[in-house]
Amino acid sequence: LELTEDLLSILREHGVGDIPVVVGGVIPADDVQALLDQGVSAVFPTGSTGEEILACFRSVAGRAVS
Repeated sequence: LELTEDLLSILREHGVGDIPVVVGGVIPADDVQALLDQGVSAVFPTGSTGEEILACFRSVAGRAVS
């Protein structure tokens, strides 16, 4: 949580806080909502499928283009 919070803070400080940040890996279930509340676009814990991740990236890329 702390690392992600630092990253989001640095992005905002540099005027690029609108860049979507996606987090994945071994993430405790209790941390998922906290990460989303910090401003993360999506969280993919262990076991997420490639299809889920790809759909998210397509969605995020679509928002960035429009």
